[in-house]
Amino acid sequence: NIIFDNRKKIDKNLLSFFTETESNFRMFLNFFSKEIFRLKLLTSNDKNDVLKVLSEKEDYKYKKAQTLIKKTNIDKIDDSIKYIYKIEKKLVESSYNQENSKRFIIAMKQKLQA
Repeated sequence: NIIFDNRKKIDKNLLSFFTETESNFRMFLNFFSKEIFRLKLLTSNDKNDVLKVLSEKEDYKYKKAQTLIKKTNIDKIDDSIKYIYKIEKKLVESSYNQENSKRFIIAMKQKLQA
C-alpha cells in the first residue's frame, strides 16, 4: 500500500527491515511482484480468469487493484515488471547488495505512486 500511495512516505525502519537481508528482500519482492502481475493481468483479462490463474479469492486486493489500475499508467506497470526482472537477475548473478535493494524499493515507490 505504501508503494502506491503518494501521501505516505516509506518508513526508514520498514525499508531497513525489507533490505537488511536477502531473505527479507525476497519476501518483499515476492509480495510486490504478485501485486504488479495481478495489476498487469487485470488490465487485459477478466477478473474471474485472474482469480483462477492466481488461485486467489476475491478480496480487498482486487478492489485495491481496480482503483490502482485507474490511477496507474500501464507503461509504469510494464516498467516495474522490467525492474523486477533486473533486480532478480542481479540477485542470481551476484551477492546480495543492500543498497541495490533500497534503490529498487525507492524507485518503485517513485514510479508507481498515484
